[in-house]
Amino acid sequence: MFYTNLIYKGELIHVFGYFKENKKGDKVYKNFIVKSLNKIENKEKENEEE
Repeated sequence: MFYTNLIYKGELIHVFGYFKENKKGDKVYKNFIVKSLNKIENKEKENEEE
């Protein structure tokens, strides 16, 4: 289980999943099922001066 309180505004994440349709009567619901969620860590590039 992944806790959303570990993700902060402005962070990059990669979400893998699929859409699932549920039909109940006249209505059709589309849900996104998350299979995996990964944080993308930004590594600042150091500029080396020669």
